[in-house]
Amino acid sequence: MKILSVLGTRPEVVKMAPILGALARDRRAVSRVCVTGQHRSMLDELLPVFDIHPDLDLGIMRPSQTLSEVLAAAVTGLERVLRDRDARRLESVQAEVRARVSACVERARDDVPLPVEEFVERAARW
Repeated sequence: MKILSVLGTRPEVVKMAPILGALARDRRAVSRVCVTGQHRSMLDELLPVFDIHPDLDLGIMRPSQTLSEVLAAAVTGLERVLRDRDARRLESVQAEVRARVSACVERARDDVPLPVEEFVERAARW
């Protein structure tokens, strides 16, 4: 099972930390973590607290960027990541709305299912 978790902001790190820990211990899972680079300083402070080491960093934030530009950067960045043949099977997305929409748009174009974090959280408890 291949899973890509996309983290956008500090609350997503807190929500996904237990799930990422469980995935790291599960031999069936090949888990990769991608950060969007939003709220860089807050994200960088929190990742080490939960021992999360991103495999990918989109680095989408720019000075004076509009919300539309953030969305465009997230779509473009996630397109590159999701086109990678290693990320084709299953992706789990936990992110703020722009990154989540970006990943869903990219998956829908290829007709690939995309579980979002609520499903993954329920599955992890089940």
